Amino acid sequence: MKKKHGIIITIALILLIFITCSIRFYGCNKEVTKSTEAESTEAESNLVLGLSNQSQKEVKLKVYVDDNLYAEYEAPGGSVHQVSYNYLKASSGVHTIKVVANDGTSSKKLIKAGTDKKWVQMNYWNDEDNGEKIIISVFDEKPRICFGARLHLQLM
Repeated sequence: MKKKHGIIITIALILLIFITCSIRFYGCNKEVTKSTEAESTEAESNLVLGLSNQSQKEVKLKVYVDDNLYAEYEAPGGSVHQVSYNYLKASSGVHTIKVVANDGTSSKKLIKAGTDKKWVQMNYWNDEDNGEKIIISVFDEKPRICFGARLHLQLM
């Protein structure tokens, strides 16, 4: 009986490791938009702004850089694995990134731009336990969004 439990536990651990590694190395995010020709391309940008709706309700987000409207994102509810990328060539120094949702939820963060590319991931959340919120995270490489940013942050 103990041998059967040990085998089951070993198989469960192997599956858990496999799933975790698959998520970490292959990612799950689905890119839905690119910048327009008037904006920077991914290669020339030093700030990549990623927007996603991690909730079940439809949301409209507006992104402001230094109080200037930079991007708008309209996402249907349940589109949690879709990310809209916008590429920005920002001057060196500190910039204010502010995100405002159509329900009034907002968040802002100071981002230091320089020669190294920064990925700024902005996720709208709305759940029964925590209500509405926008989480802004900064990464040195393209983040992988799988099953929401909470899992992503645990894996990093």
